[in-house]
Amino acid sequence: MAKNELLFSKERIEHLPYPPAGKYVTYHDTKQEGLILIAYPGKKTFHLYKKLKNGKPIKPKIGVYGEIYVEEARAAAKKLLAKIVEGQDPTEDVRNSREELTFGALFRKYIDEHARVRTTTWSETEKNIARYFHNWFDLKLSELTKREIQLHLNKLMTTSGLHTANRSLDTIKAAFNWG
Repeated sequence: MAKNELLFSKERIEHLPYPPAGKYVTYHDTKQEGLILIAYPGKKTFHLYKKLKNGKPIKPKIGVYGEIYVEEARAAAKKLLAKIVEGQDPTEDVRNSREELTFGALFRKYIDEHARVRTTTWSETEKNIARYFHNWFDLKLSELTKREIQLHLNKLMTTSGLHTANRSLDTIKAAFNWG
């Protein structure tokens, strides 16, 4: 058995030393194929290490030890391996979610690339959306559901009036359709 291979258990992982600053140590689980634990200074994280069919190695993060434990990490590793067998790259999901626009980014692009050129009231539109929808600016577009939008517009209608809610809905529709 090589020095960096061991049967993962709570006790063994807790007794693994943390490496010095700027270093890390990788340990491979002898029970679950591809499951590794990387010990950094002050933190230990589970990952899956696997080479795809094209030979590209991937190492998606499963979770931080302490927030996730050995059996959960093994189950997650099995799910990731199943995706790989199906021909998927599990790191693409993470990459795609990072690249997805937020509502704020979409609205900023809509104002800069469309409304500023085509409307004279773009600054008022920008102020109104910032006033009534500022809490959406950090949300990914996929997180905004029809229900979420409807609930917010209903609340806006009761607090600011029907006209404001309808104009806001028109603006949101325009931004989404443009995007």
